[in-house]
Amino acid sequence: GGLPQLRKLKAMFDSNRMEEEYWEHDVFTLAQAIKLYLRELPEPLLTFSMFEDWISCIGNPNVATRIPKCRELVGRLPGSFQVNLQYLIWFLSQVAAKESENK
Repeated sequence: GGLPQLRKLKAMFDSNRMEEEYWEHDVFTLAQAIKLYLRELPEPLLTFSMFEDWISCIGNPNVATRIPKCRELVGRLPGSFQVNLQYLIWFLSQVAAKESENK
């Protein structure tokens, strides 16, 4: 993907509105757009103020309590961060599902 395509994808992340057709791009173009978006955020997607909560949550060895706590933390994120986190997790699941093709 060229620079205009990359800018358009990044703009969609910025607006919290990813149209389905743009998820059809090759994995490398999407990864570049996501990296650019995340790098330019003024605050991390999981937020500075929740850093210790996230560390505590993911460090919990008990899955039965870790998963509900992580869900609760996601629910405390600003709405736009929740949407973009959903896009990011979906993208990463697609990369993992197609790992043999993404070399």
